Amino acid sequence: MDHIVNLTIQLPLHSFGSLSSEELEVYLNEEGDEKLDEFVKSLNQVKELYREKEMLLASNKSLAEYNLSQKPILESEYEALVTKRNEAVELAKKCQSSAYAEAEEFSEKLSDGFLDGSEESLDDFLEKFQEARNLSHSRRVKVDKMKEIIAKESSMPSSRIPEPVGALPPPSIQIPYPHYSNWNASSCNPSVPPLSALPYPTQPTSMIYPFMPAYPPIP
Repeated sequence: MDHIVNLTIQLPLHSFGSLSSEELEVYLNEEGDEKLDEFVKSLNQVKELYREKEMLLASNKSLAEYNLSQKPILESEYEALVTKRNEAVELAKKCQSSAYAEAEEFSEKLSDGFLDGSEESLDDFLEKFQEARNLSHSRRVKVDKMKEIIAKESSMPSSRIPEPVGALPPPSIQIPYPHYSNWNASSCNPSVPPLSALPYPTQPTSMIYPFMPAYPPIP
């Protein structure tokens, strides 16, 4: 690797070896700065740096345009996800409330049955009634916890997809991700050789949606 680096440095310097003393003095006077700049820009190593710079600029531009074109899709999917999530929360709330009411009704039936004398013994009644009350209490706690979570989330500001700082308005047409086969870096810098198609992925990456809060299951 060191040999390659040294060779890369020596190759441009080797060009000065064929110059006469008068030609070398031109690079040393005040007017030599411009000539030296032209010499540096003519080096293949510098041209390669310009080329890489233009590729990075084109890559950033195309990525920005693609991301902006995907914003409406992301917002639509996000709103649909929020709607489904709210529906799931309401359904879970109804199921837990129904399960709690069912447990309460069962314990009341046990109590009424004992008062009516339909239970075989006091021990059997106490065992069944204690289990029923424990189940009812457990489900009541889950209902209260669900209401607490919903109330806490309702008091928080609604989450929206943040706007990027200094963002450009989204393009009016859908931009495929991205393909610059006709892009030419030499149009930005004449000293840069033309570029072929940029090596970008042609398929959009999968999006990661926000996690849903874990609610306790109904026993």
